[in-house]
Amino acid sequence: MRKIIVFLMLVSSPVGMSQAADFSLKINGGLKYNLFRDINRGTDGYLSYWADLAIHNPLTEALVVENRESFHIGTTYSCDLIMKINSEYSIGLGLGYLRANNQREILIQYPLRDGVDSYASVKTRVKALPIRFSVFRDYHFSQVFGAYVVAGLEFYLTNYESWMFPAGPGDSHHQKAKSVGLGLLYGLGLEIKVVPGFMFVLEAHGDYARISKLKGKRESGGSSLPYEEKGILYFSEITREIQPGVPRIYGELMIHEAKPSGDSVRRGTVDFSGVALLAGIKIRL
Repeated sequence: MRKIIVFLMLVSSPVGMSQAADFSLKINGGLKYNLFRDINRGTDGYLSYWADLAIHNPLTEALVVENRESFHIGTTYSCDLIMKINSEYSIGLGLGYLRANNQREILIQYPLRDGVDSYASVKTRVKALPIRFSVFRDYHFSQVFGAYVVAGLEFYLTNYESWMFPAGPGDSHHQKAKSVGLGLLYGLGLEIKVVPGFMFVLEAHGDYARISKLKGKRESGGSSLPYEEKGILYFSEITREIQPGVPRIYGELMIHEAKPSGDSVRRGTVDFSGVALLAGIKIRL
C-alpha cells in the first residue's frame, strides 16, 4: 500500500507529470508561396480594363507602362506544442500567422498632353491565423540528426482587404471581408541537435486551403457620391467591348449585396494552397 501511495504522489506531482509526458515547443518562420488565384485574376482584370480603355481610345494615343507581377509571396510564422507519444509518433497543437501584401499598378502616359499621366492600381492585404492539429512521424538517424514527416488539419481565420483606384473617371473601392475555413497540411522537416533539449529545425510543407464564403463591406465613391455595400465576395468574368465588335473578358473580385447576374459568377476565394520554407528552433520542456 505504501508503494502505491508513493507512486501516485510521483505521477500527480509536476516532476511525475514531466516524466510521464514529453513536451516540446517548436517555433519557426519563413516564406510561403500562395496560389491566390482569384485575387490575381481580379487584379489582372481591373488593370487590363483600364489599360485597354486607354490604348484603344483614338483621341488620346496613350502608352501603357505595366507593373503587374503576380501576387504570391507572404511571410509565415508558427508555434507548435508537441507531445511525444512514443519513440516514433508525436501529436501537436499549433497556431500560425500568415501575412501577404501586394500593390500592382499601370502607368498611362499621354504623349499629346505634356506632363499629364494617370495611374490605375490595386493594393491587396491578406492575413490569416491557422490553428492546426498535427501528427508527426519521427526518424532518428544519430544523436545529432533527426527528421520527421508531418500531416495535419488546419482551421483558417482569414481577413482579406483591397483598394482599387481607377485611371480615369470612375469609382475607387475599398473592401474588407473575412471568413473561416479548413485546410490540410503535409510536409517534412530536419532536426539538428545543438545541446540536449535544444534543436535547430528546417521544414518544408505544403498546404491545401481554399477559403471561401468571405463576407464583408465595400466602400466606393469618386465619380459618384460615396456609398457602401455589404455582402459576399464574388468572382465574376465580365465581358466588355472596348473596341466595337471585339469582346474581351475581365475578371472581377468584388463584394456585392446580391449575386451579380451572369453565368460565370461564383463565390470568391482566398487560396492559401502552396509551399512554405521555414527555419526555427525546437525546445524540450
